[in-house]
Amino acid sequence: MSIFTTYDNPDQYNHLFISIISALIAGIFCIVILRWKLFNVWIDSAPLTLCYIVFLSTIFLLSLLWICLANGDPTSDQLMMFKQADGMRNRLLSLDEQIYITRYPYQSGYVLFIYIMGGLFGAHHYLVIRLFNAIATLLLAFALCRASKVLSNDENTEKRCMLVVTAFLPLTCFAPFIYGNIPSTAFAVMACVHQLKISVDCKKLSSVVVYNVAAMFLWYFLAIWFRPTSIIFVIASILVALTIAIIKRNIAHVAVAGACIIAYLLAAMLPAMIVRTYTGYPDDSSRAMPKAAFIAMGLQDTAIVPGWYNEYTGVIYDQAGGDSDRTAELAIQSIKERVAVFAHHPRYAAGFFIKKIGAMWSEPTFYSLQSSIIPDDESAGRLQHLLNRTSARNVYLTICDIVQSAIYLLAFIGLFVKRRSITLQQMLFFIIALGGFLYLSVWETKSNYAMPFFLVLIPYAAVAWTMLTISGAKQTNKDHSSSGEAYKI
Repeated sequence: MSIFTTYDNPDQYNHLFISIISALIAGIFCIVILRWKLFNVWIDSAPLTLCYIVFLSTIFLLSLLWICLANGDPTSDQLMMFKQADGMRNRLLSLDEQIYITRYPYQSGYVLFIYIMGGLFGAHHYLVIRLFNAIATLLLAFALCRASKVLSNDENTEKRCMLVVTAFLPLTCFAPFIYGNIPSTAFAVMACVHQLKISVDCKKLSSVVVYNVAAMFLWYFLAIWFRPTSIIFVIASILVALTIAIIKRNIAHVAVAGACIIAYLLAAMLPAMIVRTYTGYPDDSSRAMPKAAFIAMGLQDTAIVPGWYNEYTGVIYDQAGGDSDRTAELAIQSIKERVAVFAHHPRYAAGFFIKKIGAMWSEPTFYSLQSSIIPDDESAGRLQHLLNRTSARNVYLTICDIVQSAIYLLAFIGLFVKRRSITLQQMLFFIIALGGFLYLSVWETKSNYAMPFFLVLIPYAAVAWTMLTISGAKQTNKDHSSSGEAYKI
C-alpha cells in the first residue's frame, strides 16, 4: 500500500496523497542502483567483520544522536510506569498507581525493569533507560542481519541487509522512547534466528539443537517480559515448529514448540506475581482491562483515523466501576454493534479498514517523530528547533517514504521469485508479518504498533537485493536452507 499512498502524520490526519514520486524513486533504486556493478562488487569484497564494525557503530551513533535531541521527560503510560516503580521501591502505592497496575497487569514486566534500573542508577534516570534502548536497537539491527544470513546462507546478503537497516531511520529514532517495544522486538527476532538454525531434517536432540532451543526459550522469555504483544512472534514459531514436527515426525521441533509455550507462560505470569509480592497489593484479576475492550476500540470510527487509539477503554472501564467482567460485556456489545454495521454497509466497512490499515502500514515514519519528545521551548537547541519545523519533518518523511517503498518492493520480489522453492521455515518472518497484519486490523492501533512486523520483511528485502545483482543472478535458482541444503514442506 505504501507504493501507492502515504499517510502523513495520521494522528492529525493532515492529508493523504498519491505517492507516485516516492514509488518511482524506490523502483529506480531497486532496478538501477542495487544492480550497479561497481557498487555491488565493493559490497561483495568488503570484509564482513569490518562491515559489522561500521554498521553497528553507525546504528549506535544515530541512536545516541536521537537520544540527545529527543530528551524530553516521559509522559502518559511511560510516566505512570516510573511512578509505579517508585511505589514498589517505597512499598507504598498511590491510588492512581494502584489503578494503573491493576488495570494493566501485563505492564508489570517493564515496570520491574524500570524498578531494577532505578535501584542501580537512581529513580527517574531516563538517560539510562534510553541508553539501554540504544543497545537493544543494536541487538535488533544485528538480529535482522543474522536472519538474512541464515535465510540465504550468503554473507553478501548479510552485508546488504546492513545497508537496508541503516537506511530505515525510524529504527534508531525509537531509542528515546521509554517503552518495551524495541527491546522486545530485538529479543523476539533473536529467538527466530535460533529457530531458523534448527534444520527440519534433524531427528535427534543434538547439542546444537539443545543450545538453539535453550536460546529461543531465553529470548522469547525476555521478549514477552518486556512486551506481551510479542506473542505474535511466539504463535508463529509454534505453528511453524508443530507443522514441521507433524510432517517430518521431528522431535527437535516438538522441543521448539514446547520451549515457546513454556517461555510465554512463565513470562506472562511471573512479572505480575513479583509486583504483587513487592507492593503487597492483592491479586485482583477481576479489575484488569479485558482484551475485548481493545478490539472494540479498534473497530470504532473516529475523527482522526478509524481504529486509532482513543479514550474508549478508560470510559467503559469507569462506567463498569472497574469491574473486568462488566467492562468486557460493554466491549462485546460494542463489537457486535460494529460488526452489524459492517455487515449492513460493506462499502463503509471496506473504506474503514482501508483507511485503518493504510494509516499503519503506509505511514513511513511509523510515528517515530510523534513518539519522540523533542523540546521546542527557550531551552531547546538549534537542531531541536530545526526538527520541529515542518520543512525538516517533510524531508524526513520523504526519505522514510522512499526507503519503506523500496523495502516493500524488494520483499515482494524476493518472496515472489522464491515462491516455488521457499520452505515453511524460511517463511517464518512472513508468517509473523501476516499475523501482525491480521492482529492489528482488529486491535486498537497506532502506526508504531506495526513497525515490529514491518522490520521482519527486511531480511527478505536483502535476499531480493542479492538476487537482483549480476553476481546474485547466478544463484537465483539455488535454494538455501539455514544449513545450506534445500528442503520443502
